[in-house]
Amino acid sequence: MNRYLSTIVLLFSLLVLLAGCGDTETTATSLSVTPTSSEVTAGTAPVTFKATLTNTSGEVSWKLSPNLGTLSSTTGLEITYTPPVTLPAPTIVTLTASLGNLTAKATVTLNPAPGFTVTGKVQGYSAGTASLEAITIESDSVPPIKVGTIEADGSFSITLPEVLENKDLTLETDSPCSEVTQTPASYNTAQLSTLLVVKDNLRIGELEHASSLDFFGSSRVTYVYVDQDVSITGTCHEEADNFSYIYNTNFKKGWNLGLSVFGETSFSFTTPENVDLPWLFSPTFPEDTTPPTVISIDPPDGTKGVIEDASIVITFSEKMDRTATQDAFQRSANFPDAGVTYSWNAEDTVLTVKPNDLLEYAAGENPSIAAETYTFSFSETAKDVAGNSLAAFSSSFTTLKVIATSIYGMADLDGHVNDAGEVNSVENYFIVGDIATGGGTFRGFVSFDLTSIPTGVSADEAKLIINKQEITNNPYELSSVSLDHVNYGASLSGNDYDTPMLADLGVFDSSSAPATGYVSSDVTSGVNDDLANRDERGNRSQFRLRFPSLSSNAASDFVSFTASEGPNGLRPFLNVVYYLP
Repeated sequence: MNRYLSTIVLLFSLLVLLAGCGDTETTATSLSVTPTSSEVTAGTAPVTFKATLTNTSGEVSWKLSPNLGTLSSTTGLEITYTPPVTLPAPTIVTLTASLGNLTAKATVTLNPAPGFTVTGKVQGYSAGTASLEAITIESDSVPPIKVGTIEADGSFSITLPEVLENKDLTLETDSPCSEVTQTPASYNTAQLSTLLVVKDNLRIGELEHASSLDFFGSSRVTYVYVDQDVSITGTCHEEADNFSYIYNTNFKKGWNLGLSVFGETSFSFTTPENVDLPWLFSPTFPEDTTPPTVISIDPPDGTKGVIEDASIVITFSEKMDRTATQDAFQRSANFPDAGVTYSWNAEDTVLTVKPNDLLEYAAGENPSIAAETYTFSFSETAKDVAGNSLAAFSSSFTTLKVIATSIYGMADLDGHVNDAGEVNSVENYFIVGDIATGGGTFRGFVSFDLTSIPTGVSADEAKLIINKQEITNNPYELSSVSLDHVNYGASLSGNDYDTPMLADLGVFDSSSAPATGYVSSDVTSGVNDDLANRDERGNRSQFRLRFPSLSSNAASDFVSFTASEGPNGLRPFLNVVYYLP
């Protein structure tokens, strides 16, 4: 009996020990990818790969090496791999999925297509289902061959033959110029630059793989066939035209993508693996009998306030005959005698007319003066390139008006204030400086009414002009007269001696200035600040004259200036120049 109990106790202890050991085991985590391998052909449909996580979670990252083809995403549990359109030789690429220190890989064996497959979807296509024909050389001796179909939605897929016959090939033997290296020296080639769209046995247009249907300034794709590997590198520069041809092409035997980019002074050729350019439809139009029209002008008809160096820009509805259109341009007699210069955009749809001298501004003191009006027009001899005449057209604009006005000081708001708070605003003069012992120091104040300047304009130039009547003793011994931009409001009081400064406008008067006569200073910034805050400041512009430092001698040292109560020809004034439309 005891031996039986002992056995049970022993077994129970063993079970407890085993249970304890199970609790200390760590659950394994893993990352796997399916499928682990795949074999595809260049230009075929995408392949889906899935990542599976065991006993863990998180965002899986994907990487492609080498960078042939594209991944639908770089993160996620499921992605697709799209093989490249073309491939010169069999290649293996690796897809690597990772999460922390976990990684898993899948390999894709890429094979070249037996022929050269081109797929795309055409922007703005609405001609319906049609046949596609390829022209392999620019020659009528080799007729186009039907290579596929374009669907009603613009999508298409064609395959060019893997090997071309001799009749489709042309021999290239010369390097573009001595600075360009071509290896080998001669080779056979063919080029597909367009696809013809054929419907009901009629060519209704072409497909262009390009950034624009216009040749100049665009990037364009061509499909080039060579019968051997060919390398062309270097730059060929034409000094006479200041134009460069830049080559960096490495063609593999068979079909290749060729990218040409036309710039203002260069034409470059490269052989990228793929390009991100749209497919465009260029319809074949019947004979052009539609007359051109002017669709926009700048400045628009009736514009006011045109600046003196403005150009006239006319945009037409279609390509124009440059010579006929320029000859048809007419302008009013007040245009500058120096004539005009014409320039066109690359498409000959936008004409810019630049006067060779500045346009005139009407000038005066009264804002209501009439502005200078300029008129231009085209006679019916202006034509598009098809010979269709432009309807007679005319437009006009006015230039800015320059207004120069004198604003005289406000007699009840100018004068001087001393450091004891005593005000004098009734004399025909005011002083800046100090009076002999006990008289105090004096500062001068002037104010101007800006009501005559129209709302919304700013001064192009503003000068403060004050007549200096007399100098007593030597007030300039320690400093010059400073000019402050201030705002002391609707009355001049004793507190304005130290009224806060809006801006320090620098020296107004000094010993180097004339002993008597007019003294002026540029106050454009102050006047414009007052115009911007005219409601708050009561349509006034106000200034203070002071000596920052004065002599401590017992003599009177001051400058006397004519106040607004003085003679008409000597009163303080603002000379303000501004522009109006």
